[in-house]
Amino acid sequence: MIVGGSQYLEGSRRQCRKFSREAHNSYQVLAGTTANPDAKKFSFSEEDASHVLQPHSDALVITMSVSGVNIHRTLVDDGSSVNILYLRTFNQMDLDTRHVKPFPKPLQGFTGDCVNPKGQIALVVELGLPPCHRRIIADFVILDLPSNYNAILGRPILHELKAATSIYHYTIKFPTPHGVGVVRGSQLVARSCNINFARAGVNLSGRTLSLQLGVPRMNWMRTQWKTPGRHKENGRLNQWKS
Repeated sequence: MIVGGSQYLEGSRRQCRKFSREAHNSYQVLAGTTANPDAKKFSFSEEDASHVLQPHSDALVITMSVSGVNIHRTLVDDGSSVNILYLRTFNQMDLDTRHVKPFPKPLQGFTGDCVNPKGQIALVVELGLPPCHRRIIADFVILDLPSNYNAILGRPILHELKAATSIYHYTIKFPTPHGVGVVRGSQLVARSCNINFARAGVNLSGRTLSLQLGVPRMNWMRTQWKTPGRHKENGRLNQWKS
C-alpha cells in the first residue's frame, strides 16, 4: 500500500480536511440515488476463473504496455494511491528525462516508512486487446527502490479505466466503446516474484521489459540463460513472460 497521491499532497491541512469532507457529502447525496440503467455492465463468472489455480492468494500481476514497451511483472495494487515506475525500469525504457517533473512530497508505505520519489512523468498506457482495449495518459511516480516488480498499477489508472479487479478470477475488466476489456494475470510470474532474492538488472529485448530473478535449483525444470561472458544453468519458473 502506498499513500500520497497529488490529491493528498498539494495544499495545506485545511485543504486535506476539505477533501475528506467532500467524500462524506458525496456519500450522503449518492445514498438517495439509483444507478444509471444505461451504464455499461460487466460481471465475473466461473468461466473467468477457468485459467486460475485454486485455491490461491496470489497478487495480481500483469503485463501492461507503457509508451510502447510491454512491462512484465506489473503489480496491480488498488491500495496504492499512485502509479509507480521503478527507476531501473525507467532507465531501461529510454525515456526523455526532460519530461520528468518534481514530485512534491515523500510517499509513505503501510509500515510508515517514507521515500522521496525521483520525480513523476506522464506516459501512454494501453491495456486490453483490440478492439476491446483502452489507451490513456497516466502519471507515474519514479522510485529508486529494490523490488521484485517493474511497476505498480495503482488506483489512478484503475479509476480512469473504470476498472474492476477480482483476485478470485485473477482478472481485470473495464468498459470500452467496443465491449468489455479484459486483462488476465499470470500466477506463474506472481509466484516467481515471491522469491526473496533477485538478480540485479533488467533486460530489455524487443521493447519488452522483464525482470530476471535468481531462484533455487529445481531438478524438475531447468533452463539455460546467458550472462555477459559466460553461460550458467539455473532453475527458473518461466521465461518471465506473462
